[in-house]
Amino acid sequence: MTFISIKKLPKNFNLFLRNIIRNESYYFGKYINEFLPFLNPTAYKYLMEFPSIECFQDSYSKENPSLFMIVSSNDQDTRREVLLLEYLKKDNLNELEVLIKELVLHWKDHQIQEIIFDIPIPIHLFLDRILCPLSFRCIPRLIMVKELSKDDIAEVSEKNISFVSAEEIPSAFRCLLSAYQHTHWKYLHPEVRNEYDGFKSLGNLISAHKATEFPTAIQYKLNNECIGILLGNYTGIQSSCLIHLAVHPSYRRQGIATQLLRTWYRLIQQQNIKNIFLWTHVVNPALRLYLKEHFCPLHLYPAFYYNSQKDSL
Repeated sequence: MTFISIKKLPKNFNLFLRNIIRNESYYFGKYINEFLPFLNPTAYKYLMEFPSIECFQDSYSKENPSLFMIVSSNDQDTRREVLLLEYLKKDNLNELEVLIKELVLHWKDHQIQEIIFDIPIPIHLFLDRILCPLSFRCIPRLIMVKELSKDDIAEVSEKNISFVSAEEIPSAFRCLLSAYQHTHWKYLHPEVRNEYDGFKSLGNLISAHKATEFPTAIQYKLNNECIGILLGNYTGIQSSCLIHLAVHPSYRRQGIATQLLRTWYRLIQQQNIKNIFLWTHVVNPALRLYLKEHFCPLHLYPAFYYNSQKDSL
C-alpha cells in the first residue's frame, strides 16, 4: 500500500475522478449535498482544498491503480473514514480483499481507534464478507419518500419560524452541533465536527436560497437563539431532499420538528414541489416522526461499516 500526499497526486487523478463522475455510480458523500450524485467537476478542487485527506493506492501500478481510497481523519488523528473506493480489476476480488485487510491492520497498528467505510452500494455485499469478521458493524440506512398533498398546506404557528440569514449562521450551527453530538450522524458529517466546514455548508445553502428563492434553511428560534433547524435542497424536477432536521436536545418532544417540517411543506409547494426524499438510519428515533408525516419507505441498504474501540454506537 502506497501513501500519496494530497500535494503529490498522480497525474491520472483528475482523469480518475472524471471517470467516476461520468459513470454516475458513485457519490462523494461528505459534503452538504451528501445524498445527491456528485456530478460536479468542482470535486477535484474540493479535494485539493480539504485539509485532512490521505490518498492510498496499491503499489502494483501507480499509473493505473487497482485500489484507490480517499481517507479523511479527525483533528485527534485517531479516526479514518474511507470516502471513495474505486476498484478497476473487477476480475480479481481476492486482491481487493487482501488490500482492504492490509489497510485495516495498518491503521490498527498505528493506534487508529475508529474506522468507517462509507462507500458506493454495488460492492457492499463483498465488503460485508471482508469487514464483518474484522468486528465491523453495518449501520443500515433507509430511503423514504413523501408525496405532498393539499393536506400538507394547513396553516401552522410560525411565530418562531424564520429563514436563516448569514448573520444567524453561528446560532444555527450551534443548534446543529448540539443535536448531532451524541448520534450516529456525527460519524457521517465532518461539518458538524468542524466549525469551518459547518459554517461554509450553511452559508452555501443560504446563498442558494437567495439565488433561487427555493427555501433551503429555516429555523425555530427561542429567546433569539436557534433551537431547531431544517435544511433542504432542490434535487430535480418537482422533487426536494430533506438533508437535516435537528432540534436541540433540551427542546425535543415539543412539536418543534413537526412545525419545521410542515412549514417547509407549505413553502416548497409554492415552488411546485411534489415529492420529498430523505435518507435516515433505521435506528433514528425521528423515524417515528417521518412515518407519522406519511413518508413511505422505498429501500433499505447498508450505509456504512463501522469499527471502533469505543462503545459509541
